[in-house]
Amino acid sequence: MRRQDVLKAIYGIDNSQLKDLEGYARINIRVKTTDGKTLVWKQNPDSPLARAFLEAENQVLLKLSESLPYDFSVPQPDAAPPVDLCRGGFFRSG
Repeated sequence: MRRQDVLKAIYGIDNSQLKDLEGYARINIRVKTTDGKTLVWKQNPDSPLARAFLEAENQVLLKLSESLPYDFSVPQPDAAPPVDLCRGGFFRSG
């Protein structure tokens, strides 16, 4: 399934611009939506270790966003089911 198709079918995001970003343990994709939002879509391996790492990373980002005096990207809820053994998660960017 193409990334654009996944975004439309699962997240309701259509006609977005995608750009691959650097990442060390997952696939990171910048998503620019037609309504001007910029998101980072993080696709993670489907494993307990990867899930534990992602949860820890989310907690750190949320804590930093509460304590720093400037706007910080934070995890956004993801209620979508796994797709092709990758779970997509969005982070609001800027």
